[in-house]
Amino acid sequence: MQNIFSAAQNIAKEGVFYQGMGEAKLAMLDVRDIADTAVKVLLDPSYAGKTYTLTGPESISWFTATKAFSAALGRPVKCIPVRPENVAESIRKNGLG
Repeated sequence: MQNIFSAAQNIAKEGVFYQGMGEAKLAMLDVRDIADTAVKVLLDPSYAGKTYTLTGPESISWFTATKAFSAALGRPVKCIPVRPENVAESIRKNGLG
């Protein structure tokens, strides 16, 4: 869920954000939910030796998420697709990969 934070300023100022996933879907999961689960699993011995897959409630595209952002903000938010090669270039230029 926190992976949208980097776009928060653009969303607030311009009502847009950019993504390079096309129609791919992901199950958004909040890091606080991960932390809560980790605490429970680490402190309760009955979870020892077990494996868990953490996922969000449903897999959605960024275009679907845009509808939720628009509803929450009470104004339109637009998702602008970015070509994968442009995403890779931006990641390198920003020293992130």
